[in-house]
Amino acid sequence: DEKVSFLYAKLYFDGLLRLAEYALAIEFLADNLKVETLHLIYSDAILALSKKLEDKIQVDKLNLIAEKSLFADKSNANLLLALGILSYHQQRFAKSQAYLEASSNLKPSLDVYVFLGLVAKDTQNSQLLAESHQQLIANIRNLA
Repeated sequence: DEKVSFLYAKLYFDGLLRLAEYALAIEFLADNLKVETLHLIYSDAILALSKKLEDKIQVDKLNLIAEKSLFADKSNANLLLALGILSYHQQRFAKSQAYLEASSNLKPSLDVYVFLGLVAKDTQNSQLLAESHQQLIANIRNLA
């Protein structure tokens, strides 16, 4: 049954994240890239993993998976955000900014503005820093 398979796959992936088994989580995503039933969780899984990685090799591998996924779903805000985060970790700041801004245009989020602020800080872009700071504060106020 597809629903049961989907639930087991989600449970397995979530377990890998909780156990900090990031290499296995990346391998799981790579192995299941073409599994239709998992596309429902794919962008969320990539985003969750992108926020946890620090290892350069793992970041590079997940970036390739995210780019392949984005090719099939070009307007997915979560994939754009994940690619922005991964590009930031790869110190590709212009690419990171482009992905983050594209994600923000589709679905503004605190994560977008936090990472835009980090890009601005690392590139010494005072205008981007001010804009991301304003958007971050506005989004925090909207949560209250």
